[in-house]
Amino acid sequence: MLAWCLAGALLAASGPAAALTERLTDLAPARQVRVDLQWAPIQWQRGDRDPSYHLMSAEVPRIEYRLDVARYVGRQVRVLYVIPMDAGLTSPLGLKVRWKSQGALRAGEARAGDRVTVFEGRVAAGSLADVFDVQLEVDSRYFTGRLRFDPYFEIETQ
Repeated sequence: MLAWCLAGALLAASGPAAALTERLTDLAPARQVRVDLQWAPIQWQRGDRDPSYHLMSAEVPRIEYRLDVARYVGRQVRVLYVIPMDAGLTSPLGLKVRWKSQGALRAGEARAGDRVTVFEGRVAAGSLADVFDVQLEVDSRYFTGRLRFDPYFEIETQ
């Protein structure tokens, strides 16, 4: 009886069950886009004191996503947009990503290495579709000259 009580106390102390996380499959057609970074306009008289002095940016319009969530229809979930840390960066400060959404997912902002919630709720259909307009901002102080922007989505369930 004592062992049973201890086991119950340990379960109660551990809190709610941990969320299960899985990478989602994107069913949108494969795409590969070459992005040309442009230096930010700066006030040359301020030199490197200008906050934009080390910044480069690029616009990547109309990235289509069709996330396969068929296994989760009817379930409460949280979908995260993951911006992996790339070998072309020496710090997460080297990349800031902003995106605007045109569908079911939330707009947002993240740095390299971040996971940002873009959907939270009950899954109603077999896919979550959206189109993102993405802006990349690269800080040259943390950039090695080669960057691969390859974000993905994860899903969490309880």
